[in-house]
Amino acid sequence: MNNPRAMGPWQIARRQQEMAIELAETVVASLDLGTLPIETEIVAQSEAPLLVVRSGDYRDKFDGQLEYHRKQNRFLLFYNTKYDDPLTREPHPRTRFSFAHELGHYFIERHHAYLMKGGPAHGSRSEFLSDVNVEREADSFAAGLLMPSHLMRSHVNSGELSFGRVEEIARMSKTSIVSTMIRSVSLSDFPCAVVGIREGVVNWSFLSSPMLKAGCYPLPGSSPMPASGRRLWGRIATSPRHRNSCDGLLGDWFRTHDSDTLSNLLVHIEARWIESMGTLLVLLTADEDDLADSDPDEG
Repeated sequence: MNNPRAMGPWQIARRQQEMAIELAETVVASLDLGTLPIETEIVAQSEAPLLVVRSGDYRDKFDGQLEYHRKQNRFLLFYNTKYDDPLTREPHPRTRFSFAHELGHYFIERHHAYLMKGGPAHGSRSEFLSDVNVEREADSFAAGLLMPSHLMRSHVNSGELSFGRVEEIARMSKTSIVSTMIRSVSLSDFPCAVVGIREGVVNWSFLSSPMLKAGCYPLPGSSPMPASGRRLWGRIATSPRHRNSCDGLLGDWFRTHDSDTLSNLLVHIEARWIESMGTLLVLLTADEDDLADSDPDEG
């Protein structure tokens, strides 16, 4: 399935995102950054003087922006510090992600080549808020940079995922719950998935390798919220600061290509409202044995 002509749009976009993650991990390895949290400043400094960084409270103008200035032959990377605590000056996880996102635009060849050829700079809204492919690629780069697989995999796979475990990993890597959940699911050896619901519809989905191998695939963007999601939405509306959970059917949340056994598989669902993102973050986990029993190729 490495031939782009044989891939569907979802598969092509997913492969581009995987390549962005691979590029980020190459950058981490080249700089010998072997512990968490990854320092984005070190990555940017390694590209000086071609890359110059500027930070400030840009309010709601953008989370970050990369510009190319031809006369000086240099890139300017701007990132927004409006999320930071003014007392501690500690970078907020959202700020770190915005910085890493713009580094993605800088390091991904197609992105910086566009700017060098005269393409206009644009402000980015990072952390999986945009549906535009180049923004998703930069988001993927940021996730790979801040949470490289060789440092994350053992923590992720010490057991089945839960919100509590993801919160621990997020504190260790100084990353947000949203980006940590997405990265953890992508690295998990257990059957699990994460779904982001915004404005009442499914905005994005990420599945672990066991779920993809079993034949589960994301619903198209802007799909209606599943019934179990609506139940959780109603609960969280009255208690937004609390996590809620329930059980549901796998086929309500993902495409299963008419596999009744897979569609009717019971999954455990945890959800939490992320106020800063306007997103209902949903974690779905399946039992390994149940998933294996639903696979017609097994046995």
